Amino acid sequence: MRGITTEHGFMVAVGPRRTAGDRRESQTNVTLIASGGMTKGHVALSIPSNEGRCMNNPDQSFRRRIVVSAWIAMDGVFDADTMADWFSPYDSADRGAYIQNNVQTSDAVLVGRVTYEMLAGYWPNQKHNESGIADKLNSMPKYVVSSGLTEAGWNNSTIIRDDVTHQVSRLKRQPGQDIIVFGSATLVEGLLVAGLVDELRFLVQPVLAGKGKRFFKEGMGVTGMSLVKTQAFSKGVVLLSYKPETAEQ
Repeated sequence: MRGITTEHGFMVAVGPRRTAGDRRESQTNVTLIASGGMTKGHVALSIPSNEGRCMNNPDQSFRRRIVVSAWIAMDGVFDADTMADWFSPYDSADRGAYIQNNVQTSDAVLVGRVTYEMLAGYWPNQKHNESGIADKLNSMPKYVVSSGLTEAGWNNSTIIRDDVTHQVSRLKRQPGQDIIVFGSATLVEGLLVAGLVDELRFLVQPVLAGKGKRFFKEGMGVTGMSLVKTQAFSKGVVLLSYKPETAEQ
């Protein structure tokens, strides 16, 4: 585990390059979310007919939002191993303030195993509210979706091993602030199919990374989006926020 500290003090934790075992775990996460079977390039989920859609009973309708926060290059790369090339050069005070606000306006984290292990390898060691978010991240509830993870040692962490659609829907029905998803592209794919993502926030850096893992993989199918917000930051960085057409109303 290593970290990249930006000029304005925001630490980006960078984990080791993913192994074949990591890729197998990622595939397992998709299978875990999917209960209706999988074909190459597609994720199928079994969604109960009224899961999270209790329109006749407001007390059971969704109260919280799932907000995906992804930092990407213009070509969709979000590879942590190369962030020194495509992310760090575009650090600024206003970009850092946006990242802090994303955390401060949320009260739970939902991630896949690879992202969880990357974050858990860094933030628990920060004891002085580094970057203005360390205390919040270390104290807030964290949910990691994984069938293979046996222990989640980061404070206030819970492993979701099965029935992910139901478990996430249950979290959304609880009162509170946004549930933020950092990265976790495989998990996000399944949540999109289930209609559980309320907003996708892409912080786009003005650079073509050229290579590396991309957020959306080929074969996901067509998902329409409605533009919610745009915001320009220093050094050409742009925020693009979208609401998926699959989102629950």
